[in-house]
Amino acid sequence: MTLTKMQIRHLRSTNTIAIVAVVAESMLMKLSLGRRTMFAGVTQSAYLYTDSALACQRIRAALELVPHTQTASGIAQTPERAVLFCIALMRFGEGAKISSLEAAVRSAIQSSLATPPGASNISERLSEEEIQYMLGLAREGGDGLSRVEVTRFRAKDPVTGEEYDDVFFNETSEDEGRSICQEEGDNFTPSLAVIETARRLRETEGGPLLASAISAFVDIAEYFGQEIYHMEAPVGSSDPIEVPSAEKLSEFSTDWLEKLNGVLTKEQRDPCPTGPEWLLVCMKKTTCLLERAAEANPHIITPGRMATYLEVAKEVEDHYEEFAIEAFMGLPYMPDLCDSEEQSLEFPGALPSTGGPTALLQLKAESEAAAEQGQGERHGRAVSAVLHTQRACARTVQALKDHSTLHLLEASFFTHTWKKACELIGCRTNSFVDIMDASAGHTAELVEVNASWHAVKTHHVAFMQFRTAVWSAMNASSAFHENFTGFIYHPGRARGSKRVNPIYKETGDVLSTALALQRGDPNENNNGKNIKKSGWWCFSWAATATGSYGKKFPTNEATFGVIIGFKLITGSTASLKTLLSSKEPTVDLKTSVGLTIGYVPQLASFVGVRAGVSVGGTLTLGPGKAKMSVSLGLGMSAATGAIHHSLCGGPPKIGIFGCGGSVAVSFTLFCKEINFLNGDNGAALDDPCATGSKVYVQNHRRRRRWHYDMPGQGRTVEKKAEYCRERCNSVAGCKHYSYWKNGGCHLQNWDSHTEKKNDAKTGPPTCCAVGRTRWEYPWGHRRRRILDMSGQGRSSENTLEDCRKRCKRVNGCKHWTYWTNGGCHLSDNGAEVKPDSSRRRPTVSGVPVCED
Repeated sequence: MTLTKMQIRHLRSTNTIAIVAVVAESMLMKLSLGRRTMFAGVTQSAYLYTDSALACQRIRAALELVPHTQTASGIAQTPERAVLFCIALMRFGEGAKISSLEAAVRSAIQSSLATPPGASNISERLSEEEIQYMLGLAREGGDGLSRVEVTRFRAKDPVTGEEYDDVFFNETSEDEGRSICQEEGDNFTPSLAVIETARRLRETEGGPLLASAISAFVDIAEYFGQEIYHMEAPVGSSDPIEVPSAEKLSEFSTDWLEKLNGVLTKEQRDPCPTGPEWLLVCMKKTTCLLERAAEANPHIITPGRMATYLEVAKEVEDHYEEFAIEAFMGLPYMPDLCDSEEQSLEFPGALPSTGGPTALLQLKAESEAAAEQGQGERHGRAVSAVLHTQRACARTVQALKDHSTLHLLEASFFTHTWKKACELIGCRTNSFVDIMDASAGHTAELVEVNASWHAVKTHHVAFMQFRTAVWSAMNASSAFHENFTGFIYHPGRARGSKRVNPIYKETGDVLSTALALQRGDPNENNNGKNIKKSGWWCFSWAATATGSYGKKFPTNEATFGVIIGFKLITGSTASLKTLLSSKEPTVDLKTSVGLTIGYVPQLASFVGVRAGVSVGGTLTLGPGKAKMSVSLGLGMSAATGAIHHSLCGGPPKIGIFGCGGSVAVSFTLFCKEINFLNGDNGAALDDPCATGSKVYVQNHRRRRRWHYDMPGQGRTVEKKAEYCRERCNSVAGCKHYSYWKNGGCHLQNWDSHTEKKNDAKTGPPTCCAVGRTRWEYPWGHRRRRILDMSGQGRSSENTLEDCRKRCKRVNGCKHWTYWTNGGCHLSDNGAEVKPDSSRRRPTVSGVPVCED
């Protein structure tokens, strides 16, 4: 458990806003879904579950209680303006979906960056002491450290024309310019190599099971976030947006369990029950089958893909127990061990799932065999190192297991325990983050030397359990958190994550493509065509410890409060001071920022432990510019004030913002880039009136000269389906358009008929429906959202047009909302429109009468 049951229930029984904003060091923030993710004053993720308008009202009311402060220039700044980013005050669609940020975040950013009437926009100044300090932060970088360039220059105030000394700061990571994300948007174009690999994966025993299992686990973990951390509910709500439903787990698992039971039936073994209480059992059966497939065909079910599988599966396993309690599921069935794991039961020194004496001897035998067969010294070293990393992890887990004795642990424990392992994998024993990063890098090393899946699994599972043990100790014991602050928050390098992330990304690309091919027409040639991704997969891993300028609101003693922080990445340090003084920056500026809504203990400032849903990223600001790369996830965080302010990129304090530190270890599932000013989120907008997997074809009596095109028209290429619809609307006689995923746009008149086409859609020339929106009634004192007007309820309709016609027939109906699962809801004038970017059940809404 990430929090105690009492803490979780206290979190849910409170209506106080809990928004913690923290800063991230990385150029691209991560979505991590797992209790081992740690956030703090600065982090690679942040927590969030909020309603934009309501949250803004509440936070502003709360901040009125905070005293005003004075800047160096004597200009008053209110904490309300200092908490610049109402980004946290946004509403998510169903589950933790990046696309749901678009409208709410754009509005929040625009209002947050607006300069209040009568406020001065004179730029802030640095003292000579601050300038000299900043100049001393320059470093060359390398060996996993970022490069920092600091230059002194003369700046000119745009308001007064006065010149003053300033400092330009630029931090560049080693992998600058390389985004681990897939192409932004709903689609990506796989290479021919990826397509061929995906096809071979589909044809390999265990391949379809691997792809469907990971897809199901992503959906289930996302749903856990909605129900456990209330991502869709208004800020402070003690209940989730809907009652946790155990049946939803079965719904998300349908495709995966079909593949699993197909394999079990083929082997004449009992199928796995489909009830939600059997989830862990079915996951374990899947793992056992995939491990066997990985040993039989390591070139397709590769160790790297299996390591990715373990990370994603852990996101479900870490939250299943808490969800089972919330959904009143009763006692879940616990899984048996795989055949290869049974011998570990009587071996006290082994970690669960990593094997007993036979397994460890197998590692030794593999290392010796590699030397004898001439596989190379590197292979032997990599495998033999696993013996030491496994032993260090086992000692750590054993020592941290008893939380009542953590205060007695010697300060030198980690140095002595990890000395030999760090010599072999290249980590620093005084840094938790560096041990984590090096361990991730060693997973990549094992994959690169073609080590066996057993070796990769033994190392990778041990290192996952090590980070969970350290986080659990931090959560359970304030003495441990305090005594080992230097170890926990000591900055590490990014060498390991840089090596392992391409492995995770390759897995995401191949599995997305395999699922797309599996769900499409297997006889159709998809080479070079856009493929609909199964999710916002952006698999990657990172561990960081860094600093940010943060402040806790409304008071330092609040159990639920607000912390916001920023760290300068590129730009003028004076501009950062201007930004934190709530004035619009006049030059380009890039900062890292993260936002958290969750549990904040009664500790001073932003120091402490909390849990929730996270959002974070890098924010590019400037005149008329506001663009952010964002990520989303669940997790835990810890923060400390005991760090040097060099980690924040400036002086110890700027106004009300003090420098603090944090640690983050996370596995990313989703990432995305959003332009807050124009709403561009990188995804092609679907025409809500279009029908998928269908096109219109002209009825030519003789020659099929035009085929898809009406007389006088031909194929054009359009970026979006709605642009193709607009073209049809401008052409006389056009009754339908057909749009392909590669951008092809064809127009048809009345003399046409429909044909099935998996990679295309068709629609009418006009559309008055609005996608990604729903109509619902204000919550008031109710605990559940209401979608239906009085006297009406949900009906099941085949198309949105049928839902619209139903609304037209019902007296008083002013709006209709239609889900792609067929659900149709009607509302009157008392309802309000809400954004809804659910990936699982996207909605569309409209009015009963469509006027041209």
